Amino acid sequence: MNKQDRAFTGWLNHLLLPYTPEYLRAASEGDTSAALSDLRLAAQVQGAMLSCYRNDEGLRETMMKVESAIDAGKLRMKPEVVLFGDLVQRRQALDVLLGYNPFWLTLAVEVVTHKPFRPQDEAAASGPGTPGIKRQHTYTDAMKSFLMREVLSDPDMVVDLEVGRGAAHFNKDGYLRDLGAVISKRFLLLVLLLDQAAVNLSGSLRTPLLFKLDAPVKESSKVAFEFLHGRLVGEGVILKHLQHLGYKLAYTQSPLMEYPFAVTNLAVDLRDGLRLIKVAEALTGDTALLSKARYPADRRPMQVHNTGLALSALKEAGVPLSALPTTCGIVSVKPDDIVDGDREKTLSLLWAVARTLQLAAVLKFTTLRAEVQRILARVRQLGVCPLITAVAGLEGRQHLPGQQQALLQVYLQDELLNALMEWVQAVCRSYGVAVHNFTSCFADGVVLCLLVHYYLPNAIDLTGIYLTKQRRQELTGNSRRVTDDLADAADQAASEAGTNLGVQSLYSRNGGASQVWGAATGAPESVANGSTISTPWARSWRGDIDISEFMDDPALEDSKGIAGNYKAVHRAAKALGAVPEMLSSKDYAEHGPDERAVILYVAFLCSRLLDCSKDDRAAHIIQRAWHQYRSKTAGMARAHLNSWVAAATIIQSNVRAWLLRRHLQQLLQKYREAARVLQSCWRGRLVRLQQKQKAAVVIQRRWRELLAQRQTRQQQAAVIIQKYWRVYKLRKADAQLGDLLDRCLQACKALKETRKERRLALAKLQATWRMVLARRQLLAAKAAAIQIQATWRGHQQRLR
Repeated sequence: MNKQDRAFTGWLNHLLLPYTPEYLRAASEGDTSAALSDLRLAAQVQGAMLSCYRNDEGLRETMMKVESAIDAGKLRMKPEVVLFGDLVQRRQALDVLLGYNPFWLTLAVEVVTHKPFRPQDEAAASGPGTPGIKRQHTYTDAMKSFLMREVLSDPDMVVDLEVGRGAAHFNKDGYLRDLGAVISKRFLLLVLLLDQAAVNLSGSLRTPLLFKLDAPVKESSKVAFEFLHGRLVGEGVILKHLQHLGYKLAYTQSPLMEYPFAVTNLAVDLRDGLRLIKVAEALTGDTALLSKARYPADRRPMQVHNTGLALSALKEAGVPLSALPTTCGIVSVKPDDIVDGDREKTLSLLWAVARTLQLAAVLKFTTLRAEVQRILARVRQLGVCPLITAVAGLEGRQHLPGQQQALLQVYLQDELLNALMEWVQAVCRSYGVAVHNFTSCFADGVVLCLLVHYYLPNAIDLTGIYLTKQRRQELTGNSRRVTDDLADAADQAASEAGTNLGVQSLYSRNGGASQVWGAATGAPESVANGSTISTPWARSWRGDIDISEFMDDPALEDSKGIAGNYKAVHRAAKALGAVPEMLSSKDYAEHGPDERAVILYVAFLCSRLLDCSKDDRAAHIIQRAWHQYRSKTAGMARAHLNSWVAAATIIQSNVRAWLLRRHLQQLLQKYREAARVLQSCWRGRLVRLQQKQKAAVVIQRRWRELLAQRQTRQQQAAVIIQKYWRVYKLRKADAQLGDLLDRCLQACKALKETRKERRLALAKLQATWRMVLARRQLLAAKAAAIQIQATWRGHQQRLR
């Protein structure tokens, strides 16, 4: 089940995410290494845009009305904003346009401006930049430069401005008015074209969203409003004016469209039902399912509703939901099973959807049968190229006797799987490899490498395919049992289909089918004619040296070799595009790959390879018809011969130029190697000098540290000595101060006692003196009283 989990996870991500985040990130940086399917999708979208631009009557009438209103001055830009001299306004205008997805914006500006957009040319046109600083030119910088030059300006009018600037007859106001009209027309046409393309193509083609996920505006009407608001004279309500002219924008990028549909865990991610609805939309073509979903589906009733909606759509499309095979028997799937995360029923449901809808969408039964007939007819005519000899570098065609492979009964129950197995067997039969099933035969990746090499010989080298010991034994045995009754099988298949493939005419170009095979595979003429070669350049190292005796662990060698096979297949599938990565070399160590995963992966790979084969056959038919036409024209024989001579001359000159370039490259390589040696020696000397400098710096640092430590110790000793000296001085000063204080205290005490004695003596003297004075006063008063009394008594006596 773990293998099915990984396989179905890759398939769902391929189905739900037409453009992976890695591709969008690379596209936003201007990476042009896109897969073939991506380039084909871009061509289809651009072709649809061109058809709408040239043939859509509604768009033509709408733009004619808008252009008439602009020419009449009703939608006239302000003169001060036409040149976008203000950096803030320029940044705002560019941000509005760069909010579109790079996929859509690049195609639309090429259609509107009739000029190709090449990021590398824009980087070169922007100048070398500041000397000494390497500037990284990204897709955004290149697109800004292209928009400013081709959409928000006009190169021809800029040239007229440079020529007429300063002339007396030059009318700058008229120039700004005309330039504003051109900018308005181009912008409105660009927005309308993107809006109609996104609305019309979103259902039929697997295209990315119109706006980036981090874009500030995600509605076409708001894009027009944001760009024109504040830049028109007397604008009023801009959108209403445009709607009166028939200019209507309908695209709106809702949050549900931006839902992260990527699957990382099947048991959890499918429970909300939104991803199942998206799968049903992609496989059934009903684009109205997602609008009926309940979002956000954070509660069980909503999840059950969404899952039931998806299951109903799948059931109507023919998926047998009531008869799904599991390990417990035939069961039916209900919405509660998916919401509860029932792993086995979920995987059974996904396989039923893939087998019923996905395989029918990528494979066509008639196309497969016709391709099988072509392959068998080619094998009958050219013979078999045994893989065991091709890996050894001996690529020769052989006609060996044997018996035809028999198909398993399990694949005969489904005509599409039967046709797919017949196609795989027919391709591998041309290499002498037997295929019996979709499990163990695909474990080592050899069959997948052969499928890719048959249609894309330059993508995988046969000498680089790793063969395990078991595979080598099988191929050695099969080389003795390869049959030559392929002609009967081809005739019988052709009679059943009732068609005449015209094998001789298809493979008779340039002198025979062997030459066609040699040109297709890139092999020399001797190999194409059926002879074997043993040149050193064509011989594989595995054919010369058996390294198995030097390997300690054969299982480790097998795992590395098988990983190389799968890596080569995935690299080719990535170049083709539209092939999900569902298999890995780890499946070999885990008892082989899962059958369902192999069937689904081979179906996608078959679809892409048949598309490439169809394109190659169409190119061959066109070339053959053109050569026949040129050869049948009167008087063209000599011209045809001259053209061959001229072509040979050109080829020879190119070969000589290539040889000269290779010789110069070898000389340049030698000079570079010598310069590299000199540079390495010089860098070694610089490193040694730097090491010496570092050693000197270390020594100086250690010496300075030693001096600093010594000085620090001396300073610490001086501080300690000074501290103790100050303590001694302070103690001595304290002792002297204490003695002085004692003497002062004693003197004070003696002074106090003397003052006390003096006070006592003074008090005695004062008391004695006061007593003397009191006695004197008393005696004087007594004498006066006696005198007064005597006088009074005398006076009294005299009165009598």
